[in-house]
Amino acid sequence: MTAALDGCLPSTPQLAQAAATLTRCATLASGPSGRGVAAELRRLRPHELRRLCAVLWRLLPLVDEATREASARAVQRQVRRLARERAWGGGTMLCAALRLQRVARGRLVRGAMPCLRMRTAVSFNPLPPLPRLGARTGAAHSAESCAFRVAFTPARGRALVAARAIAAGESILRELPTAQVVGNAAGAAAECHEMLAQLICAGGTAMYHRPVGELLSLVEQHRAADPQLLDEVASHAVGAVRELVRQRAGARAAAIVDAEAVTCAFCKHLLNSMTIVDAESLQPLGMGLYAQYAALLNHDNMPNCWVLFEPTTDAAGHVRYAAVLRSLCAIREGVELTIAYIDVARPKAEVSACLAKQYFIPPDASGGDAMTALITGVDALKQLEELSRQRGRSFLAAHALHPDETGRGQAAHAQHETTPLLAGTYKEPAALVPTVCRDLDACTQADDWEGALLACQQLLYLYRYCYRVVHPQAGLRHLTAGLAALKQPNKDLATSQAMLQKAVKVLSITHGDAHVVTRGAAETLCLVNQLLLRSAERQAGHPPLNR
Repeated sequence: MTAALDGCLPSTPQLAQAAATLTRCATLASGPSGRGVAAELRRLRPHELRRLCAVLWRLLPLVDEATREASARAVQRQVRRLARERAWGGGTMLCAALRLQRVARGRLVRGAMPCLRMRTAVSFNPLPPLPRLGARTGAAHSAESCAFRVAFTPARGRALVAARAIAAGESILRELPTAQVVGNAAGAAAECHEMLAQLICAGGTAMYHRPVGELLSLVEQHRAADPQLLDEVASHAVGAVRELVRQRAGARAAAIVDAEAVTCAFCKHLLNSMTIVDAESLQPLGMGLYAQYAALLNHDNMPNCWVLFEPTTDAAGHVRYAAVLRSLCAIREGVELTIAYIDVARPKAEVSACLAKQYFIPPDASGGDAMTALITGVDALKQLEELSRQRGRSFLAAHALHPDETGRGQAAHAQHETTPLLAGTYKEPAALVPTVCRDLDACTQADDWEGALLACQQLLYLYRYCYRVVHPQAGLRHLTAGLAALKQPNKDLATSQAMLQKAVKVLSITHGDAHVVTRGAAETLCLVNQLLLRSAERQAGHPPLNR
């Protein structure tokens, strides 16, 4: 066993100690009782047991079958007992023991697996680091809460897959950023330089060296698509990035920052970084890269998850936005976990072009499509006009539009030149979303709450053909509609109640029951319910009760 260890791991005192412990455990496990193994494992501290499991991961495939089986069974049995008796790392160690048993039984083998990967480099390791486990309640992690695993798909490469059945509204994983830039007022160039410096520094640490190194860069594809961009990065960004690296990691780390390293980091940033958005408004706050697991999420036009960004403050007082992956629907075991890289509330051709240009994703690999084929843009335009007429307005007149048989928007009169025009062919309902969003912003700024309510209703109708029923945009639009109905001079309490009820249901899944947005919507709904009850008591002739 010691010879096998020398062949697969560097010789260090810690690993030698772990190997000796493994040898003693295997010897004791071959006896009739497991008490000796229990006593041996109880002597270990948490970090020592974790190191032992790491050694087991690499050592078990190299030793004989009898030793593998005995060691895996012993570790699994005793880790289960330790998980019940101790609070530290029980779930993580139990998950490791379960995987060790699969290794011992020959289900995992060493070797290379050829695959086409979208966002990560092609390399296979059967012993990936254990994920940070997630639970819906955010309580202590357990084996049952291990909701995902890293898998390889033939068409999409490395991905995250559901390791068990996941209910709608679960927090699947939570990951702190490898690099992030938030609220940088110096400009896009300075923000990019800061991201590249953080990424290069993170790649030199033990924690992120492997995740950052395996991120897909596609330098040649970027160079073929826009050679001038990479030339500008190599000529203008190297000095600034080198200085930032020197300030963070010292002169020795800055000495290895050259044009090739900066170009590679820039391409990794383009392909793998996420836009950090505010959970209450979905407005962009900055950029973040989550190299360990969130970067492995692939795109789908109808994703089953979305990323909620939660601000956390470290010991130094710095705000870091943790990426929390939440499920939008029930997910079966073995189904890939996906998100949307971009906002898909736009025409299908525009979505495909953006994905191909920014992420090199071919149109046939973008996943499921929304229900845009059910109706045309002209049909959606007629429905928006019907909603407007119910409130004494006209969407067509406001935008100087006329839907003819060809589906082309035409200006009606010259006096509407100052009104935003929606020209072109309305092949899909998503083409109308930007115009209605502008209407909502204009009504909100003008305190036209009836118009804001109408715009929200129109957007919610269009969202049916762009998103899932449960989506953060839909939840926030329901909340806005409920507040707009409440702010009207003649409060529309019934509409406000209906909208807020839907908002609470959707936001409890997308954001969670404990999130400030969901709590605010629930408190407003309670207020509306009290107002409706008092109104009903007054209409019935009963004096209202003091509540």
